[in-house]
Amino acid sequence: MAKMCYDHIEKTKPQFGNVYESYRRSLLLRKVTTAQKEEFKEVFNLIDENDDGTIQEEELLRVVNSLAPDETSKIKCCATNQTMTYDEFMSIMAEAEFYNLFLNTFNTLDVYNSGFVRAKELRSILSGIHDLISDEQMSIIGEPGEEGEDFLVNYEQFTKMLLGTKI
Repeated sequence: MAKMCYDHIEKTKPQFGNVYESYRRSLLLRKVTTAQKEEFKEVFNLIDENDDGTIQEEELLRVVNSLAPDETSKIKCCATNQTMTYDEFMSIMAEAEFYNLFLNTFNTLDVYNSGFVRAKELRSILSGIHDLISDEQMSIIGEPGEEGEDFLVNYEQFTKMLLGTKI
C-alpha cells in the first residue's frame, strides 16, 4: 500500500493545499469502505516514524525502499519534498485505490494490450459500479444501442476523467 501511494504521487504530482484537488479527493475518500480507511490508517502509522502526525517524503521513501529493495534505483525523491498530513494521506490513498481499480478493470478488458477498450464493454462493466460514476461521466461513452458502441476508449484518459484529474 505504501508503494501504491508513492507510485501514485510520483505519477500524478498532487498539489497538496490545492482546494480543487483536496475537495475532489475528499469525495473519493467518502466512497471507500471503513475497512479500507482502517487499512490506510495503519499504513499511515507505519510510515509516520517520528509520530508527528505528518509524513515527510523521506519517511515514505524509507518504507517503500524497505518493501521493494530491488526497485530502489527506480524510486527517487521528488524535488518538491512535500509533507502530507493525515487527511492528505487518506485522500491520496483513496484516489490511488480508485485509480488502480479502474485501471486494473480496463486492463482486464484490453485483451490485446492496446490501451483501449470498446465503449460497449466499458459500459457493461461500469454499470456495476454506478454509485461511483455520475450519469454525466457515463454519457461520455454514449448510450446503449448507439452507433458508436464500437468506438475505442483510451482507458488511461477515461480513468483520469472518472477521478476528475487532469487528462
